[in-house]
Amino acid sequence: MDVPGAALLGGAMLGLLGGLIDGSASGWTSRPLALLLLGLALFAAFCHRQRTAAEPLIRPTLLRDRGFTSGLILGVLAFAAVAGLLHVVSLHLQQGLGRSPAGTALGLIPLSAGIVLASITSGRSSSPDC
Repeated sequence: MDVPGAALLGGAMLGLLGGLIDGSASGWTSRPLALLLLGLALFAAFCHRQRTAAEPLIRPTLLRDRGFTSGLILGVLAFAAVAGLLHVVSLHLQQGLGRSPAGTALGLIPLSAGIVLASITSGRSSSPDC
């Protein structure tokens, strides 16, 4: 495992997400902008590390495979849609209908269980052993 690459990627994600969260919560001062710049710099260092490492976390040749790249993009879009749906539904239940956070969490159990079951089922049906 490429430990330096993993550390660079972790630091990049921490900087990018920290900058976005801090900027939206307390205003776009110099601190969130510095975190975003640090995250971008660490991500650039991660990309360079992946091109030069003997055993990279993500082999650059994988990104040339259209099937892998298409699946990666589709997976990101699907996970973003599910996360966005859960976020919007929970906000509607709390702010629109006046439910408590605990009541909202309990109300989302069937939806969450359905998502988990669907992902397990689709994973089994798409495996080459089926």
